[in-house]
Amino acid sequence: MLVRTDPDQHHLEDHPVRLAPTRLRCHQQRRRRGPVGYPRSALLLTCGAYLLLNVLAGPIVEELYFRGYLLPRLSRFGRKAPLLETLLFTVYHFWQPWLYPTILVAFASVVFTAHRTRNIYVAIWATACSILVADWP
Repeated sequence: MLVRTDPDQHHLEDHPVRLAPTRLRCHQQRRRRGPVGYPRSALLLTCGAYLLLNVLAGPIVEELYFRGYLLPRLSRFGRKAPLLETLLFTVYHFWQPWLYPTILVAFASVVFTAHRTRNIYVAIWATACSILVADWP
């Protein structure tokens, strides 16, 4: 079977074994590849999706729930509300038990600041920055 996709492709050989044009095979090999062999465009798309979902949307949703919704409802526990909320936030990250001490210590100050100032923007920025620094591939 002869493979010829376009009549003006003079570089193709009329050979029964050849299944793909030589030009196509060479072009596929010359494509720019990232450090792990994936196309550069796929790596850029993945990093962009990571930044959009994990660094921007994730902290906003997480902080709106924990600091915006849950923390005011825990205010009936008085001065212990931020500590209780930090414990709940730590347990919420149940898939990372090795990070419990780090999350507890790092976010205790964030929760106390958000509770004292009644401003969740501080918590959103702190969470976004910690995710960007700690989880960047």
